[in-house]
Amino acid sequence: MDFNDDSLSVSYLDKHMDMRGSNTSVCNTDGELMFYTNGCYVANAEHKIIKGGDSVMPGLWTEFEYCDRGGYTASNSSLALPAPCSENAYYLFMLDFYIDVTDTTSFIHSSGLLYNLIDMDLDEGKGEVIINNEFVFSDTLRRGELAATRHVNGRDWWIVVSKRNTDCFFTILLNENGPQEPVRHCTGQLWDHDSGVMKFSPDGKYLVLSKFQNGMFVHRFDNATGAIVFEEKFQFTGENFPISAGLAISHNSRFVYQSGNRKLFQYDLQADNIGLSKITVAEWDGFMNPQITNFLLSHLGPDGKIYICSFQSTYNLHVIEKPDKRGVACEVKQHHIELPSLNSVSIPNMPYYGSEPDNSPCDSLLLLDTVDDLSESEYPLVYPNPTSDYLTIELENGDKLVYMEIRDMNGKLIQAMKRAPYGNTVELDISDIDKGMYMVVVYTSRMILSRKFIKQ
Repeated sequence: MDFNDDSLSVSYLDKHMDMRGSNTSVCNTDGELMFYTNGCYVANAEHKIIKGGDSVMPGLWTEFEYCDRGGYTASNSSLALPAPCSENAYYLFMLDFYIDVTDTTSFIHSSGLLYNLIDMDLDEGKGEVIINNEFVFSDTLRRGELAATRHVNGRDWWIVVSKRNTDCFFTILLNENGPQEPVRHCTGQLWDHDSGVMKFSPDGKYLVLSKFQNGMFVHRFDNATGAIVFEEKFQFTGENFPISAGLAISHNSRFVYQSGNRKLFQYDLQADNIGLSKITVAEWDGFMNPQITNFLLSHLGPDGKIYICSFQSTYNLHVIEKPDKRGVACEVKQHHIELPSLNSVSIPNMPYYGSEPDNSPCDSLLLLDTVDDLSESEYPLVYPNPTSDYLTIELENGDKLVYMEIRDMNGKLIQAMKRAPYGNTVELDISDIDKGMYMVVVYTSRMILSRKFIKQ
């Protein structure tokens, strides 16, 4: 599918790589294909396996020879991102496959988040994997829940994965120094099923998790600090959902589209009660080609339209023509795109790129090298707020303040202070900074915390 021209063009490629669920690809800033993967192998624009790209799925999936049967089946478990401050380097992140074959009660999960670093300048521009299958970190993670959004600086990236059978996410900052240490955010909203889809809103302000047995979880996301705060949860009632529930968010970051097998729903993120804002915008019209063209995985395209595949094998994709519109005005066109080959449960996992990064110098964001909880109940006391001269920061849980930053709402560092001796209360002189809204980021011995405040 080529979006470079004024209208979408669909063409067939005779390639030696099947897609069975997990797939992602990346282009350069000119819209030229760099590489793509099925979760097992990486091929370049010439559709040849790049050097070192013959195995990006280590462990049991390869050992069981499943890669030879058509690729990795876990949708949304691979993600390609351009390396910040580099013209031709890219990261490929993977959630692997793991099960304890000696334990009959063990469940399939991922043993951690891995990455590959690919330099497309090497091998005469054909590309080469220069770092292969390195763990960003190891933990019991859910397959299929891997998403990314731009940092507020427009250059770096936030990557989010989820921990299995808990209420916790991990956020990882990707900057010019590579993936940084993860920080855990626990929301107090337990989910217990392995199948789900996770998407960021294009503006990076919402993180939505959809799990067909647990419902939809809406979170606020701070793309300056990586903080995740739970906002609302609602169950799916009376709907026949397939193995996983598809999810996409409109270009204006307002409407969530939820695939419900034979129905397609819209939710309004600006509503006072998001769950009650549900509108059915389409019902399956009975078309089969050759199998049922129901609604499953979906993705916001670069043209602002949303494309939806089916659970069963078909030659069609559905399209939401105007996803920024409320209700049926969004114009769902069923089986509107004709494909030259069969597709089933296969939509690429990509971030929303938005505008191009600015040309400001690279300035790494400081992160702790520890992994620990971040929850709203542990946010520091920040007072007075608003304030005109001094700002007091106080932790009530016995934690020790180690380092503090004040950043503007674009992520620019305004002030930094290292606390010595350690304590749980500090007063900052902010009399010299301009009036406006700011973010104070507090680094303790075990976590990163953040709060907004207003300078009068």
